[in-house]
Amino acid sequence: MKSLKNIFLILRYLGPKWAFFRFRYWIRLRSGRIRKQTPVQAWDDLPLDAFLGKDATLTGLIQALRDPSRFFLNHSLPAGDSIPDYLSESFEQAVMRADDILKGRFIYFGCHRKSRNFPPDWHADPWGKNRPSDIHWSLIPVSGPDDIKGVWELNRFGFTFTLVRAFAATGDEKYVEGFWRLVLDWAEHNPPNTGVNWQCGQEISFRLMAWCFGLFAFARHARSTDERILALIRMIAVSARRIQANMHYALSQNNNHGMSEAAGLWTAGTLFTELKDARSWKETGARHLERLAVRLIDDEGVFSQYSFLYQRLMLQVYLWALRLAQVHQNPFSPDMIRRIQKAAEKLALCQTGSNGECPLTGASDGSNLLLLTSCGYQDMRPVIQAFNVFFRKKKVYKAGPWDEMLWWMFGHIPKNESALKEEIECKRSASLSGFLFFEGEQSRLMIRCGVHRFRPAHADMLHADLWWKGQNICADAGTYAYHGEPPWDNGLSRTAAHNTVTVDKKDQMERVGPFLWLPWVRGRVLVDKNSEHPCFRIWQGTHDGYSSLGVRIFRSVIQLPHDTWVLIDEIQGKIAHDYTLHWLLNDFTFTGTPDTGMKLATPKGEYGFQTGCLEKDYETDWTRGDENSIRGWRAPCYREKKEAISVQCRIRGRSARFWTVLGPGEWKVRHSGEVLYWIQTGLHAMIGFEQSGMVVRLDRLNKTLCEMRV
Repeated sequence: MKSLKNIFLILRYLGPKWAFFRFRYWIRLRSGRIRKQTPVQAWDDLPLDAFLGKDATLTGLIQALRDPSRFFLNHSLPAGDSIPDYLSESFEQAVMRADDILKGRFIYFGCHRKSRNFPPDWHADPWGKNRPSDIHWSLIPVSGPDDIKGVWELNRFGFTFTLVRAFAATGDEKYVEGFWRLVLDWAEHNPPNTGVNWQCGQEISFRLMAWCFGLFAFARHARSTDERILALIRMIAVSARRIQANMHYALSQNNNHGMSEAAGLWTAGTLFTELKDARSWKETGARHLERLAVRLIDDEGVFSQYSFLYQRLMLQVYLWALRLAQVHQNPFSPDMIRRIQKAAEKLALCQTGSNGECPLTGASDGSNLLLLTSCGYQDMRPVIQAFNVFFRKKKVYKAGPWDEMLWWMFGHIPKNESALKEEIECKRSASLSGFLFFEGEQSRLMIRCGVHRFRPAHADMLHADLWWKGQNICADAGTYAYHGEPPWDNGLSRTAAHNTVTVDKKDQMERVGPFLWLPWVRGRVLVDKNSEHPCFRIWQGTHDGYSSLGVRIFRSVIQLPHDTWVLIDEIQGKIAHDYTLHWLLNDFTFTGTPDTGMKLATPKGEYGFQTGCLEKDYETDWTRGDENSIRGWRAPCYREKKEAISVQCRIRGRSARFWTVLGPGEWKVRHSGEVLYWIQTGLHAMIGFEQSGMVVRLDRLNKTLCEMRV
């Protein structure tokens, strides 16, 4: 019965067409049809001559690729004095990282430095077992306790960007030679369609794009011999053919995979017009880039994966494609351009942290495609800055290391700044497809509340993310790994890992696959009231994640002066249940306890946290880095676990009303019966619960400033 129910839900949410395609794809895998379509071959079986167009020659192809006007790199390398002085430190870091690469020390997922050989074992996983290198890619399982991404990360060739940056700064040919050694060694150990590195079209596309960047950066250097260039062109052609052969699988996912593979085909078709399949690759890539941008980016700029890190990845893919389109005077449609501009503005609107971060909402796999700066993994400023220059010809941030991406992508760095930041400040509190932002004087609160148009990655409805002075106070746990032994088999996607309420230790949705939750939880905004006072606002939302249990959940946000926030979680059930309110606080030192008040010692001042329940007989506890569960952990980067403070408030009953107060400075909370009081010197708020709803009053010196009812 459960299987039949899941089939019905799949048909309801993903559609019969999707289900039929996946069933047919499964048949193709099992029957061996995919192996016949993409057969195992040797490189010698695929001479480059067989890929050439009617009138093209190998000599002419090499000459064309050494023409700098074919690519968007506008600098002669090495760059010498053309590098701005304020970017010198960024380039110095690139040189240090490039030297590490040549010694076999590679960075994984933007944060892990792992010692490997040079060249590395292309099928080795630093966190698990090695993958087969001698069988067809379709015969290698992806799911299971061993996460395939540990193998794929180096095979994306993201280190190419670092080697090019180091060569630009120093002119040392060892970086050119290092690139070619890695490329040729990869070819030797990865024959076409053999092994895990031919399994995913997106991974192939990212590798193809990195190869193109290295090829055009180094094409005129003496170490880039004709033989080497022709070998790499063949690798690119075989890769593009593999992408196109199985692209429908990526398109069925309605996420970054289809966009990335479309960009890979667009790149190969645009840059290598002498190849006979170039027109087909280019047209196929362009068609899907256009279609997916309109389909997967909504009118307000929100990407289908409900993740700011995946939104950045999508924008990096389109930045690459748009720059190639400019260089080759082959523009995309206005509809696509508008969607991309909306998505870039959306990312800028949600950029919150003092180091360029956005809330760590939704899934993340450690992707950072265009490694053209020395900024941190979560820093969104390079992409935001680049798109502001692309669309407005002006910068949105002042000069900083994020400008290096402008130097590479556009060949120049504008000196003027736009008012985009000021323009979007007034829009931040708007509801954008489930991401609601509330602005304090020096704080921002984000609430997840909306309806999913595409597959949700996390069961996180009504999650709250709080930032103060650019610091993440109440945080999302992130994504540690997609696959692993329980509880680390994407365990941080569960409701219990988020800052919201769970019922009977159940998730808001049932996880029926590694990346599939059913049925999709729906959030709804019920109240959003502003008062005449600039720092007094009430919002309320709900979701249906526990409707099957007969339970309704309401979260109210009350904004008070001085960056103080009160959250009320009201749960209504028909019978008794176990209710748990969870908070994940960043790993600051603190004094006090959750129910009497915690004082978090942040680098920018003291910030208070207190939580409890209006009903009696509740319990609170906290832990940090629990070794036996996901409690007290967060993952700022993929495969990185850091300790955090996990606070729980629990009660069993038919209904419950949890309260949480957060704010800087000195304040107290007390409650009596149906009333909660927040008290600060000369100012206090009263939150009362009546049969008709909730009343909130703000007083100063015994004089009522404003009152609102919900």
